[in-house]
Amino acid sequence: MVVNKKIDRIIDVSGLLSPGPDLIIRKALAEMEKGKTLEVISNDKTTRKSIPSICKRGKCRLVEIVEEGGLLHFLIET
Repeated sequence: MVVNKKIDRIIDVSGLLSPGPDLIIRKALAEMEKGKTLEVISNDKTTRKSIPSICKRGKCRLVEIVEEGGLLHFLIET
């Protein structure tokens, strides 16, 4: 679990395989206002590479990645 940061939206894409999580994450980021925080929960190990790439192209910032109980938690600032 990501802590010490206000999270505005949480998306759980665990159980989905690429490219599903990427499409859902891109859509969510496009809908969010600048300065908001998104937490993404995933069990697809490919998201460890794809989410940083999405952030770089989408001009958002990947703040933190935490692995806990077989799940990856990504904290992204728009």
